[in-house]
Amino acid sequence: MKQLLNQLTTNYHKFFADKTTFTIGLSGGMDSVLLLNLFAQLRLMLPIQVNAVHVNHGISINADAWQNFCKKICQQLDIPLDVSCHKVARLGGESLENNARKVRYAVFKDYGASVIVLAHHQNDQIETLVSQMMRGSDIHNLASMSEIATKNQQLYWRPLLHTPRNVIEELVQNYKLDYVHDESNADTSYLRNFVRHQLVPKMLDWDKEVLTKLANVVKQLQQTAELVDEIAIDDFHRVCADRKTMYLDVTLFNELSPLRQINLLSYYIHLHQIGLPSRKRLSEFAHQVSSAKPDRHPCLLLDGGFMLLRNKNFIVMHAHYAN
Repeated sequence: MKQLLNQLTTNYHKFFADKTTFTIGLSGGMDSVLLLNLFAQLRLMLPIQVNAVHVNHGISINADAWQNFCKKICQQLDIPLDVSCHKVARLGGESLENNARKVRYAVFKDYGASVIVLAHHQNDQIETLVSQMMRGSDIHNLASMSEIATKNQQLYWRPLLHTPRNVIEELVQNYKLDYVHDESNADTSYLRNFVRHQLVPKMLDWDKEVLTKLANVVKQLQQTAELVDEIAIDDFHRVCADRKTMYLDVTLFNELSPLRQINLLSYYIHLHQIGLPSRKRLSEFAHQVSSAKPDRHPCLLLDGGFMLLRNKNFIVMHAHYAN
């Protein structure tokens, strides 16, 4: 525990010395309970305020019991707790998990004055990497999570991201910390659980150092993703015809290599906070933009009722129907 507190203190002074309020994302599970206890001690050492938020998804029959547990532990530690109740639709498989995640981040977005502190650890990082590989995801999703990140103008900190699960389990056992058990974590119909309970143990049987090696792969992927983004930003500044309208000049777009065209389109869609289509569809649209006659208007349908459209000599983001 002392080693983790020292790491937290060091990173606080390095990255968050100007921040005063830290909000723990508290599920009631082992990882978040340890994180809550760490910050309960950290507030005695640093000039910070600590609170917590619990999102009740209403999925499990035990959801209300988990909510009550979180209230109890926060009362014991004298940490203010906000509870946000949202009914998440039972869509099945990963859709249910992703829907719940979106709800949590929508709740976190309202805590703009705080640093949101999440309890993801090294095993979570590796499970994310392997899961995204199995989905055929792009490099940004393969790069998984960063210890410090900004999403929708909200600052996130994952201080346990380089800590293996077995270290967390040992600390929780040694300090006799109580926590809740989510029965869905054993359900291998969820891809993440399949990776956790079946793939990762087999990889560890093959190589005891595989988690460390894969963590290094994640770090390299993150660096590559940063480089890819730098190239996209440079290309955007070159191709963007007007900073206000954010239209892309087709003539300048066509001067880019096919790979940079796809990279720029991905960045452009991200700027509008819209989910990415498949790489195949991006490639097809880029080809159509380059090859279509001036009187043609190729388009790429996107999430949320939007589309990319080539209108004469410009590529524009356009709302085309009610979502």
